[in-house]
Amino acid sequence: LLPSTAAAVPQPRVPSALQIRFKGYKGVLCVDTRLTGLKMQLRDSMLKFECQAADSLEVCRAAAWIPGYMNRQIITLLSCRGVPSDAIFHFQAKMTEEMDAMLNEP
Repeated sequence: LLPSTAAAVPQPRVPSALQIRFKGYKGVLCVDTRLTGLKMQLRDSMLKFECQAADSLEVCRAAAWIPGYMNRQIITLLSCRGVPSDAIFHFQAKMTEEMDAMLNEP
């Protein structure tokens, strides 16, 4: 569902999450590769009020790139999204080397 819905949002690439409103539901939809076709999963906590409105999905905002820091939350997120641990360790080692080089330069 996300790629076809994201087509309505002008961005250079398909976002990994959308803030939406749908039939009284409000919240964030994230990519779930286990779902196929035009499907979405909504949590009970996303239901704000009962509504019999038409089946239209309102996209309030798409996820956007912002700079961040490598912390436990980011590492957990990357790991849960399928990024191999070796890639994360490689990135960490590279960043540590760059920081060491900055500290040791005259």
